[in-house]
Amino acid sequence: MFKSFNFRAALVGVAFLASVIFLMPTLASLGHGMPKLPAWWKGALPEDPIHLGLDLKGGIHLVLGVETEKAIESTLDGISADIRQMLKKKEINYLEIERQGLKVVILFPDQAAANKTQKDILDKSYPRLALTPVVKEGGEVEIQLALSDKEMADIRDYSVRQGVETIRNRIDQFGVSEPVIQRQGDDRILIQLPGVTDPRRAKELIGRTARLEFKMVDENSLTSEKLWALVGQAEAEKPGISDDPEALNKWMTGKIPAERMVLFQKVRDAETGRTRSEPFLLQSATVLSGDALRDAGVRLDRQFGTPYVSISLNEMGARVFDQVTGENVKRRLAIILDNNVHSAPVIQERIGGGQASITGHFTMEEATDLAIVLRAGALPAPVKIEEERMVGPSLGKDSIRKGCFSWLHFWPDSRPR
Repeated sequence: MFKSFNFRAALVGVAFLASVIFLMPTLASLGHGMPKLPAWWKGALPEDPIHLGLDLKGGIHLVLGVETEKAIESTLDGISADIRQMLKKKEINYLEIERQGLKVVILFPDQAAANKTQKDILDKSYPRLALTPVVKEGGEVEIQLALSDKEMADIRDYSVRQGVETIRNRIDQFGVSEPVIQRQGDDRILIQLPGVTDPRRAKELIGRTARLEFKMVDENSLTSEKLWALVGQAEAEKPGISDDPEALNKWMTGKIPAERMVLFQKVRDAETGRTRSEPFLLQSATVLSGDALRDAGVRLDRQFGTPYVSISLNEMGARVFDQVTGENVKRRLAIILDNNVHSAPVIQERIGGGQASITGHFTMEEATDLAIVLRAGALPAPVKIEEERMVGPSLGKDSIRKGCFSWLHFWPDSRPR
């Protein structure tokens, strides 16, 4: 009996000593007057603290749905923009090119232009696109381009996989310990963030598409009064249309010059604190996108002390930015994030070196979160929250309480009879 008792006591002593050794990094990380680990500890004994999950620490549980169809639409938008540029470069006449649903439709004045486009552009640059020619009344020819079922399936799969990695990068920079981020089914992402106490900020950081674009402002085609009048007319016919850039610009077709679009900048009144939206007429072509971004960080304005986001461009981006700013001195360049104009500064001189800044009356928190999403990259498709709940640590507390008394089972006659 005594041998059995001594063995149990030794076993408990060893387990207790091991527990203390493994708990020391956790206790040291808590602060509150706890001693730090000595220098000799590192490299010889465990250094990683225990990371608590949702059941022990509480936090936020999210299930996001990835709008994979938007990823296909974005791909087709890129294809239509690329074909439009090649048609202009090769001086091929066309009447219209646009994405209609999951197809790119090009309208030509005659069969000759359609044949030349197919031979010089489509067969060479987009041989895998399914092509359907349709002859219309009056001799006009329409070509419909579509992706194959396999390519669309690949885009859907990629948008979810890339979404997982992008969100993981954002959360890592946000500073959450031991998050759970994993794919769930075909188009869902499961996220668990232990210890997060500000769900609003976390959701905004995770769900932001973060598509960065630079477009030239068109200040010559329409007066400000005319542009405001068009926006007012659109709102009168379809209330709330200004909140949907795609719907608004579809309504604007034929009312504004070709290859132009309207987006808004939110301007905060310093005196009243109210926010108003100001429309901008922009050239549709994107002169530079977030793909050219190398890094982003928060800086403080030397004069006013207000935060802004400083960005640096890669070699290709720096070269394009130098050319664009050199050719458009005294014109305004709009910096757009997720179809919202953040700022539209006047280009005072050629800007070399690949440096630019994004201003917009940011708080420090807003500027920090914007820098995070820009560094982590844009989501390939929008996401929407399908399930959300805050998890309290009550289950963990009960487990801890039971664990504190579990040692009694090692001792003889300790269990109730």
